[in-house]
Amino acid sequence: MTEEVLRLQSEVRELRKRVERLEGLLFELREPIPEDDLVVLSAAVAAYLGKRTRIRQIRLLGNKNWAMQGRVSLQASHDWSHR
Repeated sequence: MTEEVLRLQSEVRELRKRVERLEGLLFELREPIPEDDLVVLSAAVAAYLGKRTRIRQIRLLGNKNWAMQGRVSLQASHDWSHR
């Protein structure tokens, strides 16, 4: 193997170690979901489906689309034209 390939393999190993360490830290920082929120989620799912269901898993996503859509709606509601 060339020296460049060996260097890249070493760099990939180091990056994998860093990712594993950061994922471990992220897992430790997550707080449990409050029971009140679980009740609200369960009620919303039941209302949407029209029957009681059992929530087996909740996965929190780091998606910022909801926040962005809220800002878009708020800004669109303003009248920006000059009178």
